[in-house]
Amino acid sequence: MDKSVEPALITGISDADVVSTSETRVKDVRFYGTFYIEHRGRKLHPAEEKLLTNISGKTYKTAIQALTEALQERGLDKRRVGVDSDVLYHSLVRQMPENNILNSRSLARLIRAVKTDEEVQKLEKAAEITEKAIFKSVEILREGITVKEVAETVKAYVYQHDAQPVAMVIGSHETAAFPNASPNMHRLEKGDIVRYDIGIIYQNYYADLGRTAFIGEPSAELKSTYRALHKGLEAEKQAIRPGVRASHLFDVAVETTRINGLTHYRRHHCGHGIGLELYDVPVIRPEDQTVVEEGMVLNIETPYYELGFGGIIIEDTLVVKSDGVEMLSKTSNDAIIV
Repeated sequence: MDKSVEPALITGISDADVVSTSETRVKDVRFYGTFYIEHRGRKLHPAEEKLLTNISGKTYKTAIQALTEALQERGLDKRRVGVDSDVLYHSLVRQMPENNILNSRSLARLIRAVKTDEEVQKLEKAAEITEKAIFKSVEILREGITVKEVAETVKAYVYQHDAQPVAMVIGSHETAAFPNASPNMHRLEKGDIVRYDIGIIYQNYYADLGRTAFIGEPSAELKSTYRALHKGLEAEKQAIRPGVRASHLFDVAVETTRINGLTHYRRHHCGHGIGLELYDVPVIRPEDQTVVEEGMVLNIETPYYELGFGGIIIEDTLVVKSDGVEMLSKTSNDAIIV
């Protein structure tokens, strides 16, 4: 590919405000579709002026028209075009028969798996906000407070730090073993588990972290279960280095957890890449033969759910370095006891 070819951004006119407030470095932005934002001569703020400039230019009827013209202007209208979208791929095959349209989603995701320094910084900040939001809510954990109040504390912190919550899973009491538990009005009691699995977006990048708290001293069985899961996670972390396969990391996590006392432990995956997508390449599972590379950002996790017993999750974020890993989530992943 000729790196001198200028990139173009094509998006719906209804998203012009998103483009105007974004950090995109793309200068050639093309809008399509119909959307109405009025301006009748009033004085504008700088952000409004930028939006007005964007919506006052040429607008295409369809995205395909905008793409076709952009390719023609770059002399690429009869060249191979790789598409990072299954839906768009089929549409382009029909509407651009002169091009050799390739479904390049798998390739694009693999390329995106290795992050730039700027991306790592954003992912680190996203992880930091998520961790601090969780521990802000830990400060109010006590008997009598509702799970919903705990969730609202997490959300408030996330919003206050220029991010958006996208997954607010907090399991406790009767939902402690529910993987997708929604915060409810249960009032915390002594002996309750509070299982956090929190996802946010910060400047378009995801965070996904898990911590587990106990109201009062946990039982011996809970302690031993937590210890086994923690050992599995730490072994998985120690095994990460460039050149290993994702499937090997899965085996290490599961086998170590079993060896340390949770002999029946089963999982479908023990982590995943993270970035512009919540589940990026690779997914740490038996079937994924992706080779780990320096610069990949991974979430590692060893969750456990058992009806009648409860649920525990430990989930951290790290970046792969030449000699191991650097943690992007910084807080302790030990059991939280309040």
